Amino acid sequence: MGHLLAILPFPEPEGFRVTIQQKFPALHVTWVHQPYGITNWDTANNIDEELFKDATILTTLSVIPKPEQAPKLKFIQLLPAGVDHLLDEPIFKKDDIQIATTSGIHAPQIAEWVVLQILSFSHHARYLADSQSRGEWISHSKLTESQGPVRDMTITRVGILGYGSIGRQIARVCCSMGSEVFAFTASPRDTIESRVDPGFCLPGTGDPEGLLPTKWFHGLHKASVHQFLQQNLDVLVVCLPLTEKSTHLIGEEELSVLAEQNRVRQGPGTLIINIARGQIIHQEALIATLKKPVEESGLRGAALDVTEPEPLPQDNELWYLLNVVLHPHVSGLTTEHQNRYRAVLEENLTRFMEGRELMNLVEKKRGY
Repeated sequence: MGHLLAILPFPEPEGFRVTIQQKFPALHVTWVHQPYGITNWDTANNIDEELFKDATILTTLSVIPKPEQAPKLKFIQLLPAGVDHLLDEPIFKKDDIQIATTSGIHAPQIAEWVVLQILSFSHHARYLADSQSRGEWISHSKLTESQGPVRDMTITRVGILGYGSIGRQIARVCCSMGSEVFAFTASPRDTIESRVDPGFCLPGTGDPEGLLPTKWFHGLHKASVHQFLQQNLDVLVVCLPLTEKSTHLIGEEELSVLAEQNRVRQGPGTLIINIARGQIIHQEALIATLKKPVEESGLRGAALDVTEPEPLPQDNELWYLLNVVLHPHVSGLTTEHQNRYRAVLEENLTRFMEGRELMNLVEKKRGY
């Protein structure tokens, strides 16, 4: 008998336990509804520590036991796609415990959010909404003079920093609208086989075979990142996982590279979009750059779904910059979140029971 312990921030879905136990008769299931905001077992307020003693499989958002509390644990299926919140947990370092993420379940809705921001900036939606609130009819010439020309997607080059499941769906949508996509990965993707993504992908979405980018770049050294940023990018989308190497990967130097590129090509400025983690961009450097005129900064603006810290303090300047769209980490929301999570969980339970490699298995040495 195995024991699946589910500690999740939503009530048990109807039929969940019946479905799991029909597919996996040898698996006993316990569900604990633990509200959002709980980061580890020590701060959990309604979990009996005894439940961990017999748990062989744990599925959770962020409540993680200490190794001695869960001596039989062999597999953790996370609800989120990232593991940066686990890197310092002792259980993360245990080689005999496999950890898998739900990478891929957030790709469609986050890609929609990204494209929404690209179109909103390109078509000056915020400026026009303000004009509507004043009952002011803006002429074409005044709009162009004030905000710059409208650029459609067919002349837009999108650089995707981190070509995982989310980056691949962003590429699919952007390419379908006529854009050119450049991809950046930590490791080289020099062969057809290396460009394949074996993770979870909804049918008809993403770029599982890695066929869409016009060019590929790789490496996390400054020279590699700078080479990527020198490619006349109209949009830079940050999709990298947060690790020690990716922390503040985009800082003052990198923003200066973008600025220089835009001065050389006399472009409209790069739009930076971050749907990964706030710590990947040096926030103070970004703010300082965004406060400059676009001719000097090289930035058209920024669309940020993540910040450092979260929640962002009300007095932070990002809230009030006119060239910034700031959302409270909501780009991954969708009615289909739970259904997609269950699809990954059930697939990985099958693989675990059969002794096969898990989908979205975390490479602990890489930190994702």
